[in-house]
Amino acid sequence: MTDRRIGIWFLGFIAVAGVLLVLSFMIAMAGGFGYLEVIWRLLTGFTSFLGVNLPRISSDAGTWGPGLAAFGLALVVGHFFLRGWAEKRNRPWTAGSTLCAGLVLPLLFAISFLVPGVLLQVELLGDMRWFDRERGKTLVVHHMRQLQMAIIPGAADDSEDPFPDWPADFKPEEREHWDALVLAARENGNPLETPIYLGRWVTWKSDADLPLLISPAHREGGKRVRQVLTVGSEIVQIPAEDVDAWIDKAMAAGK
Repeated sequence: MTDRRIGIWFLGFIAVAGVLLVLSFMIAMAGGFGYLEVIWRLLTGFTSFLGVNLPRISSDAGTWGPGLAAFGLALVVGHFFLRGWAEKRNRPWTAGSTLCAGLVLPLLFAISFLVPGVLLQVELLGDMRWFDRERGKTLVVHHMRQLQMAIIPGAADDSEDPFPDWPADFKPEEREHWDALVLAARENGNPLETPIYLGRWVTWKSDADLPLLISPAHREGGKRVRQVLTVGSEIVQIPAEDVDAWIDKAMAAGK
């Protein structure tokens, strides 16, 4: 390939990259950043999922030890039967063959968990709106999820201790999402509200429906609403005027 042709290809690449960059900025300025966020979450969303669920996986040897021992014993016993079956038919059979055959069992076991999970996720995606015309709710929920991920590493499922003492013990990144949550819910003409954190009254063993974090009031579909992060990690939308009843439920549970 001549130097001239290489130069033409390089200039073409720069031109295409420049056009894509300009289009990206135009989409973002036009309020269409949500489409780019969808792509980003499809590529990196598994990291948030692992951050939420890995701390909940039990590492107790009493849970997985007996199952692993039974699986190993089944491989040893099965190897003798399979080798005898293969010798009668003049076919080679090694320990590696037994191991490969045995791995079908944990594969089917994993599929039995994955398939219902995939079907459930597809059902949930079908029941929810992928895009919100009012970006306030989208941003509010996003920052509440980020704060939730900051809570999880410091709490255990069997802990009777309260959640972190916010906002007194905020770390810089937690303060950043807290302030962003306030700004995301702002309404023109109204003073800024701070989120309502109820971690001092509930623990991981509390009722999953109890509120842990309540967002400032914001507009959704022409109505003033709030988003509630529950102990069970669900986001529930409530009318803004119902906030006192939710606060009373959390405080009553902590007495």
